[in-house]
Amino acid sequence: MILKITGEIGSGKSTLASAIVNLSQREIVGFRTYFEDLRNSLYLEFLNGSKYKIAFRDGKMVGIKNTLDDLAIYLDDIDTTGKMLFIDEIGYVEVVSEKFVDALLKLIRRSQDGIIVVRENSPLRGEIEGIEFEIHKVEAT
Repeated sequence: MILKITGEIGSGKSTLASAIVNLSQREIVGFRTYFEDLRNSLYLEFLNGSKYKIAFRDGKMVGIKNTLDDLAIYLDDIDTTGKMLFIDEIGYVEVVSEKFVDALLKLIRRSQDGIIVVRENSPLRGEIEGIEFEIHKVEAT
């Protein structure tokens, strides 16, 4: 089962997802994204500890296409067999890289179990909702 959590900024999506993952007895694979302290840079950190700057602020957050293109290869290599996929979170900067988006959607499709946090305004929200496997949606408020 894939659980998709979406909601407004600050509504507790990541907190809920992390609490569920912490209760799991399964091996967890995937990544999280987070802002540095001043919110001028966005990072993607794989659960193995490798982290990459994927966006910077230029008025609004701008995705770094070359980095996201390169990270698509890592997404292709994630083995989800018998593991729980954890993605926190999918926003809008990812769409600058078609390679990343394709690899991300393939990763979700090949996963049996997982928790995915999706920003309310993500342009990928519709594509993720359209993936043909069981998705349970929780609106965090």
